[in-house]
Amino acid sequence: MADILSLSSSKEPQAAHPAPQSGPEDWGAPIPQGYGQTCVVLMPRDPSWMFCYWELTEATANELKSRYGEDIFSRAAPTLRRYRIRLEDGKPRILGHVDCTVALEARNWYLQAEEEGSSWFVELGLKRPNGEFILITRSNNITLPRGRVSSVTDEKWASIHAQIEELLALSGGGRTGAGSLEIARKIAERWNVMVQTSSRIGSGGVSSSLVSALRKT
Repeated sequence: MADILSLSSSKEPQAAHPAPQSGPEDWGAPIPQGYGQTCVVLMPRDPSWMFCYWELTEATANELKSRYGEDIFSRAAPTLRRYRIRLEDGKPRILGHVDCTVALEARNWYLQAEEEGSSWFVELGLKRPNGEFILITRSNNITLPRGRVSSVTDEKWASIHAQIEELLALSGGGRTGAGSLEIARKIAERWNVMVQTSSRIGSGGVSSSLVSALRKT
């Protein structure tokens, strides 16, 4: 018996097979640092801030050096010139501008606006010590959102209460002395008409087809 116990205890446990390791997930090609086009893009972030990013290609940089000198980037400050504008018939009317010195290698920058709901565009350029501004590229126009609830109401949902009142009136509920049983019967009759007229009711409000169907009855 002791020999049996000795033999059984001397058996080494079998090594567990390690779980297969999955390889690194393939996310495709990495996002490029640039797209080979000199540009600056302006975007609204919130009512008080704008975000812009830019790309300056080597070809554009070489063109600036050949025109203004090899040391132009050391003699002139990279600058974002932001223009406050008013859009009239889709065209910008410039109200003023403010310069902001940036680092070209940063490739993006946040800009603060003085007024909510204002409209802007920016120019990326080089500003010489004498104040001369060398334009490199210009952005799109944007309008910042206002920091309050919009006064514009979606007409689709603005008329819900009016439609309910109209349904009640068409059902006889607005008539003095109409009993609850009579009102319920009229609503049921007109509801059946609506179901036959329209197979779908919007989830957010009273369907216009219901009102149309009631008007016809």
